[in-house]
Amino acid sequence: MKKLLFAVAVLLIGISALAQNVPNQSEAPQKPLILAQLTDPQIGFMDWDDELERFRQEIAILNSGDCQAVVICGDMMHYTSRKNMEFFQQELSHLKRPVFLVPGNHDIAQVAQSRAQWLEMFGPSYYAADLPGGNYRLVVLDSELWQHPTDETAQMDAMFLEELAKARESGKRLVLAAHAPVFVESPDEPERYYNLPMERRKWLLEQLDGSPVIAYLSGHTHTSFAFMWKNILFSSGDNTSVAFDRLGHGFRRIVFDGDWIRFRTIPVEKVPTVTLPFLASEPRLDGILDEDLWNEAAEIVLMRSDSTLPPDNDRAVLHIGWTQDALVIGAVCRSPKPLQASSAIGAHDDLQIFKGDDVLEFFLGNKGWTAYRHLALDFDGHIWDAPQKAERVADWNPDWKFAISRPDDFSWTAEIIIPFKELWEETSGNSVKPRKDFEWRVNFCREHRHGNPTQQSWSPPGFHNMNLFGRLVFSAGNE
Repeated sequence: MKKLLFAVAVLLIGISALAQNVPNQSEAPQKPLILAQLTDPQIGFMDWDDELERFRQEIAILNSGDCQAVVICGDMMHYTSRKNMEFFQQELSHLKRPVFLVPGNHDIAQVAQSRAQWLEMFGPSYYAADLPGGNYRLVVLDSELWQHPTDETAQMDAMFLEELAKARESGKRLVLAAHAPVFVESPDEPERYYNLPMERRKWLLEQLDGSPVIAYLSGHTHTSFAFMWKNILFSSGDNTSVAFDRLGHGFRRIVFDGDWIRFRTIPVEKVPTVTLPFLASEPRLDGILDEDLWNEAAEIVLMRSDSTLPPDNDRAVLHIGWTQDALVIGAVCRSPKPLQASSAIGAHDDLQIFKGDDVLEFFLGNKGWTAYRHLALDFDGHIWDAPQKAERVADWNPDWKFAISRPDDFSWTAEIIIPFKELWEETSGNSVKPRKDFEWRVNFCREHRHGNPTQQSWSPPGFHNMNLFGRLVFSAGNE
């Protein structure tokens, strides 16, 4: 896995002169518009299963997030057969947000059949629609009609110019969405596969200069970039298929707020899944993993931040299962250097725990993927428990149990029991007692300091980033 992928890029773009481009609007404060820009799902490009999983994860994130609408900038499937497009429709039906589709070159090939199929299944290939809140309007453009003109190109141009004129009169701001970027690096760059033809590019930029347009969203390049031109944001976002720039997979969350635009990349990566066996009993809690039940538990090894396996003398192995009432974890942690206890760490909810020699962290997300609990335990018995990134951690003190054993100065083992009822109330939307095929989103991490601080994790090392939590699936039990 690529580590740069998991860092969330945050960009803040001030558009100081944008107000000059649009008429005066109402003095009443306007609510920000939050859009999700998706590009090139292109399922089936290289690895159908991975691309589909990332797209499904993207939908799950959007369903639990605050984006008011979703714009997908073209190339829904790699092959535009009816069967494939019907499959995409079915997957997209799980998205619980208004969605606006932009046709790409893989969606509308240069044959009448594919264009007619798009019209039948998804509607017009170019159109305009008000965005949530009413102060912004989206204009979807079919860039294939500019790259490969037909008799329909003039009709789309007329629609576009009419929307510009209406926006000047109404004071609305326009967000354009197309598949192909106008240009990739500079307006006068040579014509190539990834930009618009020069004649069309010059015409379009003339229309945009001084217009009510505030953003041009595109895809097609499978690279992530953004720049300002004449106070207009040109955004080519991340995708869930193949990232040619190796910057990872994801989508952009864009906030339009008056004269400001803020956006950041939400990473979407393939995450691990583990199925938890149902255990007949709980351990006796002596910190020694010598009972038969630990042989039945699922085993996971925490990986280094570069996704490589730590050497045996620096490894943390977790054994995980569940009973009718609790999540059960057994941990075996080794260190290449002697572990040094610290008297400066308080017994409970002291932030200094995360600066100690060795601490395990458990991030346990609920069924609805809207919240998580954060538990931590170090080799000296200090603990931390908090709901997400809580400012007042003392407000939540679940009754979870553990026992620790120290075989030598270079290792420690722990047995941990976390009752389900201590994590979630029935009103949280999460069943107190999981059942077969019930799923949590979780991550298990380790802050390990032996000279130089290191981090290990089960899923990509996002720690508090719930988008990167892995899947914990409960096996038979509590039927």
